Amino acid sequence: MHVAIHDIEAPASLPRLVDRLAELGVDGLPDGDRILHGDLHPGNVLADGDGWSVIDWSGAHIGARAADVASSVLTIGYRGLRDGPKAIEFHERRIRAADAYLRHYTALRPGCLDDLRRWTTAIGTLLLEHEPETAFADDLRGRWIHP
Repeated sequence: MHVAIHDIEAPASLPRLVDRLAELGVDGLPDGDRILHGDLHPGNVLADGDGWSVIDWSGAHIGARAADVASSVLTIGYRGLRDGPKAIEFHERRIRAADAYLRHYTALRPGCLDDLRRWTTAIGTLLLEHEPETAFADDLRGRWIHP
């Protein structure tokens, strides 16, 4: 589903992600011309009769596919995590889901994510600034944030 979204050229009326990030002090990331959901994760996908619908387009932008994929991987794997009795098990399941999503996307669109490392670093850093108390922050830093 995410690949199909990224196959759509974005309407010019949407804001550019690189411009929004520049407002936050994050510069130098690659631009693109694809429509980006900005928050695509399983909670924003609904069964719709014989198919699926994607909801919550409030974070839609124009930009690079890798930016949206990085956002999804980090959201699925880390966003909103809290410590608790089953936190490790829950986190491990979310990481497996994020890894499977990334493998599948890469298989469908090889070469489209050349800048993924730059995007996971930028978005992961912003995630940690926004959710400094998130559980598994060290894991996020070790796997996805690269100097």
